[in-house]
Amino acid sequence: MSVRLALTALTEEIAHLPGVSDVPVQVIGGCAVYVDGPTPPTDTSPEPGWVTAVGFHPTQVAGVTASSIRSLVDRCVGNGWVIGEVGLDYFRGSNWGHQRWVLGEFCRLATPLTPLVLRLRGAPSDPMGQEPLLDCQHLLDQVRTPLWVPLYLHSFTGGVSQVDEWLATGRVVFFGVSGLIQHFTSGQLQGVRQIPPDRLLIETDSPHLGVGHGEMTPGQIGVIYQQVAEVRQVEVGVLAEQVVRNFSILFGQQLRHSPLP
Repeated sequence: MSVRLALTALTEEIAHLPGVSDVPVQVIGGCAVYVDGPTPPTDTSPEPGWVTAVGFHPTQVAGVTASSIRSLVDRCVGNGWVIGEVGLDYFRGSNWGHQRWVLGEFCRLATPLTPLVLRLRGAPSDPMGQEPLLDCQHLLDQVRTPLWVPLYLHSFTGGVSQVDEWLATGRVVFFGVSGLIQHFTSGQLQGVRQIPPDRLLIETDSPHLGVGHGEMTPGQIGVIYQQVAEVRQVEVGVLAEQVVRNFSILFGQQLRHSPLP
């Protein structure tokens, strides 16, 4: 299991990481993504504030069929889960044609009540992910995915033009900024500034993309809040309040079963 997104409220609790500032956080919810771990339970309700996402990682879709895609979508709809992560990963592997077909099927079956968590990673020569962006947008249009199907761009690494291209589609798109921000170029940092406040989400990509030493945990998300707040020149508390609102909007249907505390 991977926790791609976590939410925080500022409290007296301290998350300490060697080599970085102490950031007071309390994790109050998030999105737990099942693509590389145990299958989520079907007989229990999620903890308050948490939603479940189930998908096929784009680098692991070699054996995925139309039947398995339909089955996964039906499970997500039936259990009030999110679909994801799914998408295109051109950074590694060679089954890109099949990746595009799988993503097209998910886009074709998506509904406005079931957000898609998208992983769109470009080749090493395409760090802003322009090629998978265009391919994904083409697939969305080709299969006529309704504009109001919510899309969550997991670990977004694009610049200003990529943000603007997504917004120009008229789709309900949210941009997730992860710990990769510590490695962003000036162009990618400009992209972080370009994201509208009501479309921004902050994520840990736990246990991946560690900040400091060791694996990432949801409790360390305060560090990423601090980095994003500095880039966007806003107060951390203001940023956290906005992200909680955005999370509630994106995953409103799922939070009906697991309201924020």
